[in-house]
Amino acid sequence: MEEVVLEKIERYLKKLMNSEERDAFEKEMKEHPSLQQKVNEYQKVFTTFDAIQQRSALKSKLDAFHNELPKQGKVVSFTDYFKEKKFAIAASVALLLSFGTAGYLLMQKNAEGVEVTKNEAERSRAPQPQKKKIIMKNEAQYTATAFMVSTKGYLVTAKHIVDDVDEIVVENSDGEQFKAELVYMDPKKDLAFLRITDTSFVSPKALPYAFAGDISELGERVFTLGFPQENIIYEEGVMSGRCGFQGDKASCQISLSVNLGNSGGPLFDDKGNVIGMISSRQKDKDRVGFAITVKSITDAYKNAPKGTFDAKLKFNSSNKISGLKRSKQIKKLESFVYQVKVD
Repeated sequence: MEEVVLEKIERYLKKLMNSEERDAFEKEMKEHPSLQQKVNEYQKVFTTFDAIQQRSALKSKLDAFHNELPKQGKVVSFTDYFKEKKFAIAASVALLLSFGTAGYLLMQKNAEGVEVTKNEAERSRAPQPQKKKIIMKNEAQYTATAFMVSTKGYLVTAKHIVDDVDEIVVENSDGEQFKAELVYMDPKKDLAFLRITDTSFVSPKALPYAFAGDISELGERVFTLGFPQENIIYEEGVMSGRCGFQGDKASCQISLSVNLGNSGGPLFDDKGNVIGMISSRQKDKDRVGFAITVKSITDAYKNAPKGTFDAKLKFNSSNKISGLKRSKQIKKLESFVYQVKVD
């Protein structure tokens, strides 16, 4: 169905429709804003191609990109390749504008100023010591972050990370990897619940952090742990807004560096309570990020259809690290934060 829609958009933009088809398609766009948005995004692809073709470095960049294409013994068009890899049209634009980088941003929320932050997986890295290594069927296309919400092996992450993927592997800070499955998504809140399915996974006895129902006060210190790199990274900042982008009450604003790969990471208050989940950052703004609140996470769980979860999730209310120094808190927390690798 998606391919049929893309074909219609392409025919419309290339002026291949007759007057009757064009009028019907334009009427459909007025009735469905999401279709209009897709047309706008696809138009960006055409515009970007035109701009790139004027650059003297186009040939070398295309050659570099060609080395990443599947070796199928035939010419593969950009459009076919993006469809095969399930890239969004907006992602295509971002990719074209960032050849040679380790990662790129996917635009979300009608591109009005917010960008999500999942990492395009690097093709080569220095070998990492690992206790358990899982060979994915294909190389990971993206990496991001998730964290544990239940000792039963349930994790929460951002929906845009695992949307329409074939395989999910999570890796802890010790390098142990486990297969995981998507259990439930809440598209409106950009939330997804995962479950570790590996039989080798050993459930922890308890989570060291509590889930705080209320967000921190403005100006209070906050911090996050995530995987903008292959190893876990700590970043701290302050609570700067009670609402998220454009007054979104399901999220809050933080003054904190949100980098590629941070999406899905936990946001902690100064005592080590989870107060949210990193979701995005504001474009062209330094240290302006957004996090989905704990209330939004618990509400998404409560609103899931009956039988979605095979075990009842109890969001921990006991904090075992509030009196520790920050370095000690991190040591207790990092094993519950996972890198998400998807294909």
